[in-house]
Amino acid sequence: MLSKQTQNIYSMRATGRVNCIGLQALLKLKRRHDIFLKLWDHFTKAEDSVVIDIAIPKMDPMVFVVVPTKSEKSYKKSNKDVEVFASSRNELRAQVHFPECFSILADSEEVVQGLLVPKVVKAITDYKDYIEVIHFTDAWNHSKYSKVLRFVFKLPTDDMEKLHSLTTMSLFFIDQIASFNLPSQTFDKLSKWRNKIVAAALKPKPEDLQEAMQKRQEEKRRKEQEKYEQMTPEQKAKEDQRRSKKEAKKKSQGQRFKVAYG
Repeated sequence: MLSKQTQNIYSMRATGRVNCIGLQALLKLKRRHDIFLKLWDHFTKAEDSVVIDIAIPKMDPMVFVVVPTKSEKSYKKSNKDVEVFASSRNELRAQVHFPECFSILADSEEVVQGLLVPKVVKAITDYKDYIEVIHFTDAWNHSKYSKVLRFVFKLPTDDMEKLHSLTTMSLFFIDQIASFNLPSQTFDKLSKWRNKIVAAALKPKPEDLQEAMQKRQEEKRRKEQEKYEQMTPEQKAKEDQRRSKKEAKKKSQGQRFKVAYG
């Protein structure tokens, strides 16, 4: 059942399939309800599209993307997993007889060779005018699920049977990914790479450490000031004397250092 999100976006969710946690489909239509937005969509060449996100429970380390060549740079820049892990594999297009209008991005050749089987290549070739993105990743950062298959298709205006074929291809990939296993050497290499990236991301940066140190010092000064304000006049006098001696000692040590190394 479709649920209305906005005036031009509708969503649908589904669960209960083997090898799949759940599916969400977004129907994104051109904004026909507002004349100004309609004109904007016309000039920006917006089209009706459907976005299918499938969360899956099992996936070997992989980032795999098929995207029109003209959109490769912008798509890579807007998706961190693609930017960090994937690189161009367009040299494999001839090997798998893949349409040259698409770019292939992946973190290993084995992923490309294992996923772009003849029946998939044929489906992509037959419906290349309707495919905007195919994106498989174990490092998805746009939802609570990290292992996601994303498909973005333009809605056909002449024959909706084409959309049915594209959807069938999407569901085919659920089982293909579930049964796909990388060679052990590639699996280990990609796993170590991901662990290294995660460790680097979690490692505090120098500026973060400096900021934390400043906060600790400020907190220490605040507590000392609060304690000072609660002292009696006699205690304050003793504390002032102690601080004065401490400051004089620091200055004396600084002068000796300058004499020794100046």
